Amino acid sequence: MRPHIVRPPRTSPGTEVRVPPKPMAPVSTSRWIPSRRVEHIYYFTIAYTILASYFGVEIPLLAAGMTVALAVYCVRNLGSRAKEILAPMAFLFACLISFIFVQVAVHGASITETSIRIFVLSICEVIIVQSLCLRRGFLYRCAIVFVIIAVIPLRNLGFSESTVEMARITGLVGGNLSHPSGLGWWFGFCAIFFAIAGLEEKRGNIQILYWAGAVGCLVIVVLTVERGPLAASALAITVAFRRILKRGFLPVLLVMIFAGVILVSGLFGRAAGRYQERGMEETGRFLLWPVVVERILASPLVGIGLADIATELPEGRSISTPHNSYLFFGLTSGVIPLGFYALFWIRALWAALIHHGRTGYSSFRSPFLLYMFVGSMLGELVISSWSALALCVAAGSGIAQRAGRGPVGRRIRRSNTTSSLLAQAGPQVHVNFHSK
Repeated sequence: MRPHIVRPPRTSPGTEVRVPPKPMAPVSTSRWIPSRRVEHIYYFTIAYTILASYFGVEIPLLAAGMTVALAVYCVRNLGSRAKEILAPMAFLFACLISFIFVQVAVHGASITETSIRIFVLSICEVIIVQSLCLRRGFLYRCAIVFVIIAVIPLRNLGFSESTVEMARITGLVGGNLSHPSGLGWWFGFCAIFFAIAGLEEKRGNIQILYWAGAVGCLVIVVLTVERGPLAASALAITVAFRRILKRGFLPVLLVMIFAGVILVSGLFGRAAGRYQERGMEETGRFLLWPVVVERILASPLVGIGLADIATELPEGRSISTPHNSYLFFGLTSGVIPLGFYALFWIRALWAALIHHGRTGYSSFRSPFLLYMFVGSMLGELVISSWSALALCVAAGSGIAQRAGRGPVGRRIRRSNTTSSLLAQAGPQVHVNFHSK
């Protein structure tokens, strides 16, 4: 019995034939973004870290354990995307990891020491924040949480009993808020956030609230009588308002830089109020830094170790830290961590210049970068909650935000629209065959 053969129908020239496409392999579109629960756990961890001692409910190592567990959870769920998401912070991770390695392997430090544990938690903090920046609007929510956390212990705001009265929180509180410098840098960051958020806000009543918050935070910075946070905040806000200043931006920026140098160095004049005495006080940096450079040149490869960081000045007094993050890494761990740290800032600056306007956080990027750079020049790198957020935004986080603004976002939206239209058109493709 001959098999039954089905021949295709004959078609005349110009006839339209429907040809079903070949079955396509399923495309995986699952891209993990931290859930709201992960974000809330992070807020709880930060609040517990800062306020546990203040309310007397501290459990040893609980906050550290939660931070490490949350970082591991984020890396595990990011999977193959972890390299892409964490790439902007790669040089900073290399700096911190090499620093820990030199301290443990060369200088005999223990991984369980508090000074080493701080840097391990700093790595975890950056991983968590960089992952959470994938959530739309995370910067706004997180910055407001930071303000609320820092405002709670302000009822214990007092002034140090030194020659110059400097505001600080007198209660037991984390995040270095009990020190005038830590309090000033924290509220300086919050002031910059509120100023830029008010500039971006289109609703008048909300804009007033943002700018009122900026003024309130700057008042706290002024009360600390810390010249570094005040000068850095003024410079960052000036850069943020460059669109409004327009042609007058460069003169105003130069004046702010000049005033900031005078304020930080204390070389000229007396400032008003408490800054009158503080402005003439010798910071010690101009005497300290040359001595620190000499110590770095004496042991450039691996440094002298964190335990021997205290530096004796020619006048006889000792200063515990170099008050400069670059000198800190060079002095304690040598050229390798210092090189990675310098590369991180070079990459962050270059990325901010060539990718301006391509993420939803672009308006915050340059001010945060300037604020953190000034902070790195005037102090050691201690990554806390607010500084991790500022560093991540400055270095280029928020990959999910790219779909919202800028030319990249428009291309993504057009691609998504085209894909959705093709999906609605059905599985058949119309092909016209024309014979000559």
